[in-house]
Amino acid sequence: MNVTTGKRVVLIYPIAVLVMLAFSSIGHTYAETCQPAGTPFYFVAIHNEPYHFPAGRQELERAYVVLQRMVERANEHDIRLTLMFTAQWADYMAEHPDRMAAVESWKRQGHEIAAHHHSIYHGNWDGYTEYSKDEAEAQRMRQGKIPEPYLGTLADYIERLKKINPTIRSGCLNDEQDKRELPDEILYDTCSGFANYGEPGRTVGDATTPEKGRNEYVTVGMWNNIERKWLAHYQITTYQRQELASASFDSMDSGVYGAVTHSAQD
Repeated sequence: MNVTTGKRVVLIYPIAVLVMLAFSSIGHTYAETCQPAGTPFYFVAIHNEPYHFPAGRQELERAYVVLQRMVERANEHDIRLTLMFTAQWADYMAEHPDRMAAVESWKRQGHEIAAHHHSIYHGNWDGYTEYSKDEAEAQRMRQGKIPEPYLGTLADYIERLKKINPTIRSGCLNDEQDKRELPDEILYDTCSGFANYGEPGRTVGDATTPEKGRNEYVTVGMWNNIERKWLAHYQITTYQRQELASASFDSMDSGVYGAVTHSAQD
């Protein structure tokens, strides 16, 4: 696998805490923006996990209640979230009119509906991959896992996501280790594994340092003959990490800070 990456100097359009606006502008090198001097922007992404295991449906149902509370709280503070859904969530939301109504309501409120994927290298694979069923199961066993049921290709995965967002093009696809985890439809991703501050091309874990959330530039690369653009984020999954992220954001005078948490955590 060869992925070319580079540091592109850009002025990121104001995202007002919604990552999609930053994503929509980063193709315009040196674009004029109305970002006030000394003012960084940020985005907050919510990962909605696949729960691809026995009794996973019950876990997903509990997480849905948590997600609803998260969106309500965000609305109270005029925050727009990037809601990243796995295929299991897309199926769950699409199977009931009330849940689809909630998705449409979130869109109207300004929240982004994006994609989330757990690859064959993750602790809980979501069942979708570009590898064959045999290759995927062999990799799971090499990791000491009992292979989760194979559900299909990434084309099958994307078709699930299109039920809740027909024009989906962004997300976190767990492509840190293997860019084969990127469907062609996903152009804007937050899981490259690379840092977007300092020297380009460095790999930094999402929970390693709060600096991982700093986006001084956008990582740009080609995969499957398609140009992709990556922002980075930091996992704010504990109170201590939230405090560290806040301090890092407060030290910024430009760029974008990315934060991510999970609907499993209220």
